[in-house]
Amino acid sequence: MMQRTKEFKNKNSSKSRRSVRVVLVVSCCVVLSFLQLNQKRDSREKEDGSFIKTNIKQFKSPEKDASATPLEGLCSTLFSESPNNLWNKLQDEIVRASYWPLRHANNTNFTDWVDSLFQSRFRSFQITKSLGNRPDPHEALRILEIISKRLAFLDRKSRSDDEEEAVSLHILVTGGSVTAGNNCETNPVGLPAADWRRIVSDCPWPIRLQNLFNQVLFDGKSVVSVTNLAAGGSSTEIGKVALEYHLFPSDIKDKMPHVVVWSHAANDAQEHDLESVYYQQFPQYIAAARNLRPCDDDLPLVVLFEDSFDTSFKYGPVNDMTGMIAKVASWFGLMTVSHANVVKHELWRNFNNESVVESIMGTGFNLHYGLGFHISAAWVLLFSFLSVFVESCEGLQSVSKHEEKQGMIILPKKYLAPYKQGGDLESLLNEWTSNRMESQRYCSQHSSLEGICTYSWMVRTV
Repeated sequence: MMQRTKEFKNKNSSKSRRSVRVVLVVSCCVVLSFLQLNQKRDSREKEDGSFIKTNIKQFKSPEKDASATPLEGLCSTLFSESPNNLWNKLQDEIVRASYWPLRHANNTNFTDWVDSLFQSRFRSFQITKSLGNRPDPHEALRILEIISKRLAFLDRKSRSDDEEEAVSLHILVTGGSVTAGNNCETNPVGLPAADWRRIVSDCPWPIRLQNLFNQVLFDGKSVVSVTNLAAGGSSTEIGKVALEYHLFPSDIKDKMPHVVVWSHAANDAQEHDLESVYYQQFPQYIAAARNLRPCDDDLPLVVLFEDSFDTSFKYGPVNDMTGMIAKVASWFGLMTVSHANVVKHELWRNFNNESVVESIMGTGFNLHYGLGFHISAAWVLLFSFLSVFVESCEGLQSVSKHEEKQGMIILPKKYLAPYKQGGDLESLLNEWTSNRMESQRYCSQHSSLEGICTYSWMVRTV
């Protein structure tokens, strides 16, 4: 009996030791797996975070093909992947650069909200809906050429005293109070509002777009500058006047923009005569924008940015504006970007759920949306530009500026006549040709950067 008891105890002791060993082995495996996962995650985060720095280094590396132009180098290093892959690789940098202004960067409520906003609604497969009409590849490649020359200039360690500085890409924005930043800092996470001077200077989406370009794509270098001319109540008609008479800040009066962004949808949708907006104000605005560089067949690139949502609970005028923007862009060959396309259906579904609307836009339904709108508006514009850059770089070798083909009439679309009720193709071609000849006569007598504005000198400095 005692012998059996002893054997029983030995068996139990053996089982117990085996159990302990199993637990230890399993625990070690779990810990090891956890450490490996963390190591992989840290490695991936490090790799993603250094993507732009690595590619910028490759762009300026002396080992690169010496025969490659700066534009070819830029396309091969920064814009050689699909827009969606590029967006996914850059997402950590984009989110971090969106903790702006920096006084809020250590507020975890704010940073967690920005993270959630991006991950839930502005991933690559969601944000693709923002880009509508594409510009001509010639225009996009001209933009990239300016960027590449600026990068090459900034990276050059030794410069001659008489070397002319390569200019930064200049984006000029016109719009109303939404674009100016009215109500911009309103948010659902308790951030205190700044005084109006700071709100105007660092909260609206135009300055956020500049920050995203330079921080995310160009490793903090001053490659892109954005000027915000938006003012409360401004319609397309008022924006046209600002462009036509060069009502620009004194520090940019001699720096004509390479890109002009129209952002007047919210005010135009409230106009009583939308037919006048379509047939008169839009064509006049586009002509004024293009005349800022009258001797350049491609620039400025004109972008129509749809930022409006239904705020009066009557969706008709806003929907009419969406259709009008598409028609205008199709006729003149403009680039269109729509923030509304990404989020409007979710906003409409949650019409009676203000907390959902606030989590996306920063406020409930309001003409002047809050911080969420301005952060994500900069995202959709950045994504749209990235997409256009990638697509244009893909065709870099095959795109030849206004390449003449046998028997083909070459007329840059910049000089295309506006649409007219009852117009015919013969009169359209005659006016198109006449516009081109008039531009050539003007440019033979004036500076290439001297905009067409007889009286601008009287009202230019603001």
